Amino acid sequence: MILPEDLQQRILNFMESFVNTTTYQSVREWEIKYFYVWSVLLPYIKLVYFPEPTQKGNGGAMTRLHTLSLHTALLSLQNMLGRDFHREVLVKESLEDFVTCMPAYLPPGPLRSQAEELVQVVGGGVLQLQPPKLINLVKAKLAKIHFGLPQVLNMTAGEIINQLMHS
Repeated sequence: MILPEDLQQRILNFMESFVNTTTYQSVREWEIKYFYVWSVLLPYIKLVYFPEPTQKGNGGAMTRLHTLSLHTALLSLQNMLGRDFHREVLVKESLEDFVTCMPAYLPPGPLRSQAEELVQVVGGGVLQLQPPKLINLVKAKLAKIHFGLPQVLNMTAGEIINQLMHS
């Protein structure tokens, strides 16, 4: 279902306003004020690895929405992974390689810079980041280009090769 163009524009304007006015520090202050803490990592990581939209219509609305969603996901991850507890969850769920790979799979510019800052935040705590495992580098690349992270996250090397041969 395609949304009416005026509604698409209002959504994009709202998201742009959010991205342009929300900072890591403002989110932290809000959490402290309202005693609220985000606690789920995987959906934000999946969003970063969602393949870029190929639809060229709607004046680039899908591309803008994708870019704004990436900014929001990276801001959310930076906020969460600034705490030791969430970094421990990241390791427990074996997702640290996918955070480490993020800058390599984002276009040069603000998104990549934001991802690089995220890697610095994650590696700056008690967690000492290591180079990603080769299988996770491949999974990250395939997720970003072809399939999205949910499909490749639990695949073995053999399943990945088979999937590539048949796509």
